[in-house]
Amino acid sequence: MPASEFAASLDPDAYDAVFTALLEYHPNDTISIRTVLQEVRRLAPDCPFSDEQIVALIVKQAAGTTMAVSFDQREAA
Repeated sequence: MPASEFAASLDPDAYDAVFTALLEYHPNDTISIRTVLQEVRRLAPDCPFSDEQIVALIVKQAAGTTMAVSFDQREAA
C-alpha cells in the first residue's frame, strides 16, 4: 500500500506514538525524521507500518506547524 493511501487503515498506536514524539519539538524547530522514527519504533514496537508510512504520518501531523522537517532517515551511501 503506498504511503499516501494508508490513512484509512490508521493504527491508533502509531498515531499516538508520532504525536507523542512530536511533543518534544517546538515552533521553529527542525524535526529529525530519523529521531522521530526511532522514537515511534520505541513507543510502538508492534506498529505494522513501514518506515515510509510512518514518515508520511510524521509529515501529515507536522503539516501546518512552524516546524521544518529534515528527511535524514537514510544513511548516505
